[in-house]
Amino acid sequence: MKNQYAFILILLFVTSCVPKPVTTIPATLIPTSTQTKVPPTPTLTSTPIPLGYIDNDRDGLADQKETIAGTDPQNIDTDGDKISDYDEVTKYFLNPLLADTDGDGVLDNDLTERRENTDTLRAIIKIRQPFDIEEINDHFQDVTVVSETANSLTFEVVFYPNSYHIVEEILWNRALDLYDGLDKYLTPDPIMNFDEEMSKDTHKLFASKNGITDLDVVRNMYSWTRKNVRVMPNASGSGDIPEPFLDLFVSENDQIIFPETPLQFNPQGNYTDWDMTHLILGKESFYNQTHGSCGSTANFHSTILRSVGIPTRIIQTIPLLDIDNAHQKSLLDNLSSDTRSKVTSQMGYNHFLVEAFIGNRWIRLNNSEFENHVEMRGAFIKVVAFSSWKEVDFAHPWGQSGRPYSLIEVDEQKAVHPSIIYDFSD
Repeated sequence: MKNQYAFILILLFVTSCVPKPVTTIPATLIPTSTQTKVPPTPTLTSTPIPLGYIDNDRDGLADQKETIAGTDPQNIDTDGDKISDYDEVTKYFLNPLLADTDGDGVLDNDLTERRENTDTLRAIIKIRQPFDIEEINDHFQDVTVVSETANSLTFEVVFYPNSYHIVEEILWNRALDLYDGLDKYLTPDPIMNFDEEMSKDTHKLFASKNGITDLDVVRNMYSWTRKNVRVMPNASGSGDIPEPFLDLFVSENDQIIFPETPLQFNPQGNYTDWDMTHLILGKESFYNQTHGSCGSTANFHSTILRSVGIPTRIIQTIPLLDIDNAHQKSLLDNLSSDTRSKVTSQMGYNHFLVEAFIGNRWIRLNNSEFENHVEMRGAFIKVVAFSSWKEVDFAHPWGQSGRPYSLIEVDEQKAVHPSIIYDFSD
């Protein structure tokens, strides 16, 4: 065990969604015969792991790492402070063997104590629907509800920029045994619309090599995407990239609907057949080898990974503030210049990402690689996670005037005590 501060910078490649009032026309599908087939796969990656890894208490720390940390591999919370060993080691940088790491008489699970061993950013934010209170709490942030109405949520969020994931790769055939209860994250929907034919193609492309792991499948998919897939604006070829996934919703009878009003996230003013088959529908986009903005990219990756047997869900994140609002921007004045620079350096608007179930836990995927660490850059805050586009409707609540999120207050706190860092390297 050693004490040090860990700072890792990972850039978020964020596509902005700039609201502009527009109108729309219904979209229909082009014939399948006009789609192109995928090219031969690049060289597949595989990891030589004989049995995968062992994690008897399923806390995310492999037994080998529990031995290094001195924690109990049969107990998810060795010191009984109501924080898992995994979170103490990788999120809060506390001592997983002591319920009161600093010995001040207050247990580590107190929110104030959780902030003392690592740098944090705290904010109070108001957001419109859709949101999911349970899912807002995750490995990179802790959330406390301030107030809630039928249409909005005001919450306090503590953001942990140094939090990271330990991604344990699992042999492909063993990973499938861990997916009990995850059926809804493996099934198609009207937009993530893969079928048996596509599943055969994606298995051949990304999971056909012996000894392959779940993480290998994700890496193979990204490798193929970077070499073969074009990022497209829209049918007109203009530089403006629409965000159809903020303008549509899926009805109870599985119809994809673009409300006539309000519709504000397409600079062109409508969505065409071409948009449907190159930016929106997952299967058609896969065979056409195209995707668009962050929502289109997230749907594209999620459709592919589900078709090859990796559970996925899509998440919506928001920035710390509406960067176009002068008052909200002024609230950053009480932050250090370094923090202020980081949280605004990649500040766009909302950002869709994928979470994939890898190594027995949900891991965020960005546009080009998995993210086991988010740092302070952009400070994007997760507000909802969903297994199907049928579960969410951004078009109506987000189509109202003004951004659907606003910053009320913000402050930062540097670590009071040195972060406790374990060296798990081989």
